[in-house]
Amino acid sequence: MTTPRPRWVRRRLFVICPLICASLLYSTTTALAAHARPSKLISAARLSKHADRVLVRDAKHLKRCLQANLGAPARCAAVHRRLQRAGVRLARAERRLARIARSTSARTGARSASWTRGGHRAPQLWVSGQKLSWSGVGRNDTYLLMRLAPNQAAQYSIVHGTSITPPAAPGEVVRYSVRTIAYGSSWSALRSISYSAATEPGETPKVEPPAPETPKVEPPTKAPKTQAAPQLTLSAQTLAWNVVAGVNTYVLVTKVAGKANQYSAVTGTSFTPPAVAGATVHYSVRTAVEGSAWSAEVSISYPAPPPPPPAEEQPPAESSHFEPGLNSGSDPTYDLPGAEQLGAKVVRLAFNLGETASQIERVVAQYANEGIRVAPMADFDNFIPTPAQAQSLAGWAQAFGPGGTFWAHRSDGRLAMRTIEFGNETSYSYQYTDHTPAGYASRAQSYAQRFAEAANAIRAANPGVGLLAQGDAGNAGAVWVENLFKAVPNLGTLVAGWTIHPYGPGWRTRFQTLISQTAAQGAPATIPIDVTEWGLSSDNGNCVTENYGWGTCMTYQQAADTLTQTANEMRQVLGGRMGMLTLYQIRDQQRPGATNNREAYFGAVQHELQPKGAYTAAVKALLAS
Repeated sequence: MTTPRPRWVRRRLFVICPLICASLLYSTTTALAAHARPSKLISAARLSKHADRVLVRDAKHLKRCLQANLGAPARCAAVHRRLQRAGVRLARAERRLARIARSTSARTGARSASWTRGGHRAPQLWVSGQKLSWSGVGRNDTYLLMRLAPNQAAQYSIVHGTSITPPAAPGEVVRYSVRTIAYGSSWSALRSISYSAATEPGETPKVEPPAPETPKVEPPTKAPKTQAAPQLTLSAQTLAWNVVAGVNTYVLVTKVAGKANQYSAVTGTSFTPPAVAGATVHYSVRTAVEGSAWSAEVSISYPAPPPPPPAEEQPPAESSHFEPGLNSGSDPTYDLPGAEQLGAKVVRLAFNLGETASQIERVVAQYANEGIRVAPMADFDNFIPTPAQAQSLAGWAQAFGPGGTFWAHRSDGRLAMRTIEFGNETSYSYQYTDHTPAGYASRAQSYAQRFAEAANAIRAANPGVGLLAQGDAGNAGAVWVENLFKAVPNLGTLVAGWTIHPYGPGWRTRFQTLISQTAAQGAPATIPIDVTEWGLSSDNGNCVTENYGWGTCMTYQQAADTLTQTANEMRQVLGGRMGMLTLYQIRDQQRPGATNNREAYFGAVQHELQPKGAYTAAVKALLAS
């Protein structure tokens, strides 16, 4: 027979048992939660590391694709899209890791300095050279490192062990802190490393004096060079950075407020990004190496597009921009007196892109002395200019544009350059060997980027000078204009006029194509259309091999009638958008009857400047209009 417990014992058990059970339940729940949160942190860190690896892989794939398809970057569009997705995923993974890192650390004031329990104690952090070391906390061998670089969000990474040499950031002071991965653990005191700009072999960066409790550590080791952040600088609108030893591929990120970040692979150490009108764009670059650091950001503030003119200043229905002129050759012995004889007020002259203002000054002065304004064409045949070559056109505008230095001591400043034509027939097939759609697309994108660089440089040097763009689809079809705007979406705000060479009776279709293609890309309908070349081959009845669809045996009278009728119809079709109509050319290249090659007889006068009867009279009448 069991002896019953006294009543007071039963009462105490009734009170104590629930307390013990609740305590055990709380301890178990807390332990499980503490275990779950580090697992979540580690998982986020692994995802971030994997996303970083994918970004590097896709950047290298894109580089190899571009090298295998030189001149045809459109073939690598799919690889570029993969890189873009990889960059977005990496940014998302890093934000998630940062959010979990912040939410699982000790909150300010939550623990006293005497808190020493297990993995919650803050490690002691020291700096030696470029190496970080810290004291171990309990049995923990996994820690969370926080990196605070100037003008960048905090970056987090998991470290196994109690030391690490993080990627360098030349020219920057970077702060670091470390803690265990336990939920609610405390961060160490911040320690800084001042990285030297343009580090030389053997150079040691400045560091903070070690804390009094600094233990004996290993000699400083150099940071992994290939993971170092490039030192990014800005010159005009070109980004440049130092070579990181052992690296030949870099990843560039472009950040515009309100838009998704854009990622691209760059092989060299400079890049001129397309302008984004009215926006401040931030750029950063890193090496295509796993675990590498992003450079400090630089920004470019692009000017806003000019406001539209008031309604009362809109161009009238008539050709308010209309300006007839002549294409002049390179022989001033005949071409200059021929232009004067015909009454030309403006001539289109080709100068090699890269010639300086001083090199072309003599020719500009010769025509200005005869009261003729030069409309220069910056010629680059069978190649796309470099950024520096494109931007050099600012020198022409500064010297010969309105108020330019050339006119400072002259009284004929009315003859100042108003436009510069960027290239000649770049969309045509004869200049290049690659006639594929991808080839034309590649040239269009490169052309647009160089055009934007030239236009911005010219505006900065002399806003009175506009840059004319190749709007003629030529042999490229719809690919040309589409890819101009693909490379530079705000191209319409930079173009002072679209150029076209509509030889032959099919000129109406050519105009309609230019207008519809540029309108489809959002280009303003007020941009003038400049016919910088148009003409007829005529040898007074002697037949030529071909005449772009016109009669091959034109008399001077027939050529005169065709010229007058076509010029009038062009003005009617284009209305207020009609800009220049520059006839090709001043004089015939051969004497009458010397050949049947059509190219020999486009002149307004004969080879020795003799008039071509009715045709010369029609040219003079057009130039006087």
